[in-house]
Amino acid sequence: RASFVTFGILGYIFYGNETESVITRNLMVGPVSDGIRIALTVVFLLAYVLQMYPVFEISDGWVRTKFPEPGLSVTHNSPSFKYIISSSFLRIILVAISVAIASAFGPHFGHAVSFLGAAGISAVVFVLPPIFYLQLFRYKLETKILSTIGAIYC
Repeated sequence: RASFVTFGILGYIFYGNETESVITRNLMVGPVSDGIRIALTVVFLLAYVLQMYPVFEISDGWVRTKFPEPGLSVTHNSPSFKYIISSSFLRIILVAISVAIASAFGPHFGHAVSFLGAAGISAVVFVLPPIFYLQLFRYKLETKILSTIGAIYC
């Protein structure tokens, strides 16, 4: 977080009130700024793949349960042609849905991402840790302590 604040302050110092919300728009046209834009594009594409990986893993597990190999376990590593086609089709559908959602927001996509990020980080920071704690230690805590913690967080 400190790097974001520092970068924002330096951007405002250099560009003043003319600072764009996307700081790369303030850079002069040239090979350095083109390289920075290309690098950012690659980072965003790789970040999308990294964020979608768990979704694809879950969907692949679902497809594997729908098309199990005869005589093999569900976790077998040699997929059939039907599994490969079904998994690929489901991945294409998931990517198309995410592109459609991004396109639906159009120029307000940044606001939607900010809202979802704020809601998501709130859940990760404030809601999930107590839930995980209660799940992990539910058998070790007394009922009185559990009800007190539940009353505080609810």
